[in-house]
Amino acid sequence: MTNHLHLIISADLEDVKLWQVIRDFKKFTAQKIIQMMQKEENRRWILDVMKAAGAQNNANTQYQFWIQDDGAEEIQSDKFFFTKIYLHPRKPGKGTDSYRCLQLCLEFSQVV
Repeated sequence: MTNHLHLIISADLEDVKLWQVIRDFKKFTAQKIIQMMQKEENRRWILDVMKAAGAQNNANTQYQFWIQDDGAEEIQSDKFFFTKIYLHPRKPGKGTDSYRCLQLCLEFSQVV
């Protein structure tokens, strides 16, 4: 599916909370993806949908890209960890939206 993302992340610094990492990741990826969509004529209709959704949410300045609830689950056991790892074993193919998303995740990890 190209409409959601599974991440395993951590906040290693004492003064950095996990919710702050998630917030910054969402902001970074939303900005990058919106910039890419603005350059592609066939995806501009999606921007119109996100702009309409953003207008109905006071937390947004323009677009609604991510949902407000992140659905985060804390990994507390090896069993839980391996269940999540093996739930989606497919690798994204180059040129797909999943591959582009993976590239953004890697870019974000270098910025932080």
